[in-house]
Amino acid sequence: GGGGGEEEENDEDGPALPARADIVGMEYVIELAGVCIAASSGELLLVAPDPDAALNGGAGGIGIGADCVPECVGVVASGLRAMCWNPDGELLMLATGAGTIICMTKDFFVLSEAPVGGGGIGGGDAGGIAANLSWRGDGQFVASLVGELGHGNGDGGGGEGAGGGPTLQVWGREDLELHSTGETTSLPLVSGVSSGASYSSSASLLASPPLAWQPRGALIAAAVVPAPDNGSGGGEVVLFERNGLRRGSFKLPAAGASRTATQLAWSL
Repeated sequence: GGGGGEEEENDEDGPALPARADIVGMEYVIELAGVCIAASSGELLLVAPDPDAALNGGAGGIGIGADCVPECVGVVASGLRAMCWNPDGELLMLATGAGTIICMTKDFFVLSEAPVGGGGIGGGDAGGIAANLSWRGDGQFVASLVGELGHGNGDGGGGEGAGGGPTLQVWGREDLELHSTGETTSLPLVSGVSSGASYSSSASLLASPPLAWQPRGALIAAAVVPAPDNGSGGGEVVLFERNGLRRGSFKLPAAGASRTATQLAWSL
């Protein structure tokens, strides 16, 4: 099917993952009674009880146990960088190594695919893609924060040459209609297009830029780091509205803390 990759049948006796595979996403999905796992190498796995076993009086359907065998339900050739299930458990969103996002049903059928960052991310050898995804609480919109690793620290003069910093975008639920792109200014915000500053928690494909949509849907929080020549303190959390406009920000403490944020979360 579509989705920037192809599904493959695994050898029944073979491993579900390569010998070395970094996990970029893992969630328990109530509707599937199992755990869905995304690997950076592109495999999408489901670990769940065998529903037929429950019908035959077995332990299937009552929880995850040692008898659950991981099933590879799909492979994306360019690799996976982030995974996020819709709050209602009906849709799955993936960010790929090719600079696209994919929307799938809970049965792992592709509904739509769209390029992120205006289609300028993921072409050629860009040093890798880092990404994060976050759904609004009602599941009607999803935010993506995607950028290229190894870029964004160039001439610092902005424009296309300094690109590669993560770009915030908001998408519709199933059709992936682009609703907004995060506002940028001369400050080193999420995309960093004007300053050349980039986010990074490590020089790794797993360095997902922190992103969290407020459960009630009003604000989207994204973390940035100070410019390389800025010795004034720690990073900053920038707040956006759904239309991409910047709502405000606050700085992280410089003393006794890292200069970078690794994760953001809102209280319920």
